[in-house]
This record gives sequence, structure tokens and C-alpha cells, in this order.
Amino acid sequence: MNKQDLFEEHIKKAVENYEAPFNTDSWKKIENRIPGNSAFGLSSVKNWVIGSVAIAAVATGFWFFTKFSAEVIEQDGNQTIERIIEPGSLNKSELTEEPNESHNNSNTKEIILVGKQEIKTGDNVNPLSSSGNDVDIENENSTRLDENVGFEPTGINTIDPLNTNDAEEASENLVVNWIISTDELCQGEEIVVSINNVNEPVEIIWDFGDGKTSTEPKVSHSYDSPGVYTIKLKANSLISGDKIYREKKYIEVRSNPQVDFRIEENENMAMLPEVNFSNTTKYANHIEWIFADVKTSNENSINKLYRYKGRYQIGLIVSNQFGCKDTVFKELVIENDYNLLAPKAFTPNEDGMNDFFIPKALAFLGSKFTMQVISNNGRVVFETKNVESPWNGKDINSGALLKNGPYAWTVKLEDGSVYSGTVLLMTD
Repeated sequence: MNKQDLFEEHIKKAVENYEAPFNTDSWKKIENRIPGNSAFGLSSVKNWVIGSVAIAAVATGFWFFTKFSAEVIEQDGNQTIERIIEPGSLNKSELTEEPNESHNNSNTKEIILVGKQEIKTGDNVNPLSSSGNDVDIENENSTRLDENVGFEPTGINTIDPLNTNDAEEASENLVVNWIISTDELCQGEEIVVSINNVNEPVEIIWDFGDGKTSTEPKVSHSYDSPGVYTIKLKANSLISGDKIYREKKYIEVRSNPQVDFRIEENENMAMLPEVNFSNTTKYANHIEWIFADVKTSNENSINKLYRYKGRYQIGLIVSNQFGCKDTVFKELVIENDYNLLAPKAFTPNEDGMNDFFIPKALAFLGSKFTMQVISNNGRVVFETKNVESPWNGKDINSGALLKNGPYAWTVKLEDGSVYSGTVLLMTD
């Protein structure tokens, strides 16, 4: 074999591992263009110079190609996982590293593709080496060079199929829809929480934020103190222990008015059993009194006359600016009946003592009235509208002194109240 043939053979071997296009006819054309072509002399030197330039160009192209990303394929049984490795970061220690614990079995192997050339990690090699002795290259997977000095990239899958099902399982959340009747309420009012819908059987626990809990799907609850409370719902699936549901909602419990009122009896209850009731509640927007099931609204102070002895329940309902209400009841005790302090008897004998009859309370009530005296046969024998004109025991028509005995009397005040009783006329 002559030197020219040796030169051609050397060039072919130098570029064989890089898969650069090689054509014998092309090289012969280049040879024919070289002046003074011969086995020895100046032409031989030129051939060696041209060959060295060609080798340097191919090596530079190979370096450029290897700057692109490489693929690493991990095979675990029938599953294949691909990940991206930058060739500049790849070193010998990474190639010779033992597989991790998750792939530690006899069927596991790792192949690194540098520009689509397969390199088994079991081989102690550098994937950037240009020597074919260190790398097991499968030529059918070699990179195709084009006129733009690039390579044809392949699709790279970055999803791990072994973990896909686990991710989907974890993403399947437990769905629980629940409602609360209101997010604002007053002290003592009830709030209702309930499960509206759920996608599978669950066990639940309500936490109302005040130390109280419940496991019922629907439950009512009230708060003793004002404030902002957090209602938490915890639900665990009865099918899968991994599925849980946690959610919280906030409610505001507003304060009730601190209702109270004062009771003040008249200084002389015997003369006038009148009682005053006055509201002492702070920040009250509306009040409502309760007297023997009769309600009188929006009066801070009210007077009431009690004619008969007994025990009476007095109530007051108050609401504040939030619409929250509170109620209080107190008891009033009346010791004696009240009948305008009318005397039981009188003696119209003109001795200057107890000669006239009129209820004493009419003198200081300051109220208009009408008083009548009625005989036992139902006839009106006396009538007056003036405390200065009491009954003297005589018939209003004839002026004659009437017979001794009991007579009925009635007093009607201008407020519509009526008092009545009997008085004994005595002339002896």
C-alpha cells in the first residue's frame, strides 16, 4: 500500500467514530487538484497539512455537538424514565455511581446518551472522549450531521411514569360541602352547622372554638360570651385513611345589652300605692315593659298604681344597635289593698268629728273624678265632682238625712280607673 493509500486510510479511521460523512471519490477529487501530486516531495507535505486541518475541523465540530443536552435513560423493569443531563456537568464519578435504592435490582441499568450515543454506566469511561476504545457506540443511533453543523434532537419525556399514579391518588381530595346558618349572631342565640354534601362516607368532628365539639352531621350551638370564633370542620374518609378534609369559618358573636331597671315605690304607699319603674340599661335603642302581659313600648320611665295586695312580675326587654336583645324580670310585692283611702264609716251628727264622707286620696291625687253614693235599692242618693263637697248623709234631692245603714259608693277617675266600696252611715 502506497503512502497515499495510507493517508486515506488514516483519515477514514480518524473521523470514523464521529460519524462525519466520508466519500472516497470526493477525496480523490481533492487529490487531483493538488499540484505536483506524488508519493514523495512537496505534494506529500501538502497532503499531510490538509489532512491535519480536516481532523481539527471534525474535532471542533464534535466539541460543538457535545455542548447540547444529553439524555439519560433509566430502565426499571418494563418502565423507562428519561431525564436531562448537561454534558458539561457529566463526569466519570457520575457514570460509575451505583444505582440508588429505588432501582437496586438485577434488571436495572443506566444508559447515557451523548448526542444519541449509548454509554453504559458500568463502563468506566468519559462520554466526551474521542477514542472508540472507551465507549460502546451503537452506530445506528449516531447523530446525523447536516450542512448547518447541528444534530437532529429527539423528544424528551420528563414525567416519571412510576410516580404518576401516586400523584393522581394524592390529588383526589375528599370533598365536603357544609353550611352555617349565619356568620353574625348575638349572645345566647343558636347557630346551626350542617353537612350539605359529601362524596364518600366520612367521620366528622366540629370544633366551635369555645371548647365545645360535636360529631353530629347537623348540630346547633350557642355562645355565652361575645367575640370572634373559629368553627373548624375535620372530616376523615371511612374508605381511605389518606383522604382528609379540613376547613374553618369565622363567626362574630355580638354582645347583648346589659338590661336592668330600677323600682321606686311612693314614700307613702298607704296614701298612694304608686310605683315608678325606670330603665337603667346602657346603649339601649329600644325598650319594652311587661306589666301583667301588657306591653308598653319605648318609655324609659313609667308610673303605675297598685290597688290590690299581691306579687307582681315586672319585665323589661331591651335591644341595642346590633339588634341583640336581653330581658330581665323583677318581682314587686304590694302589702295592702288600695281603695283611695276611703273611710269605712262616718257619723253626720254635726259634732265636728267625722261628719262627712269622701275618699281621702282624692284630695291629693289632683285628678278629676266623679263620685256617686247608691242606696240598697239602687237609687243614686248623692253625687259630687269636687273634693270640697263631700257627702253629709243627706238625700241629694230632698235634703233629708237618710237612714242608718250601709251605702255603696264608686269613684271614676279621668284616666278611666274605677274604685268602689261601702260606707256605713251612723247618726247615733
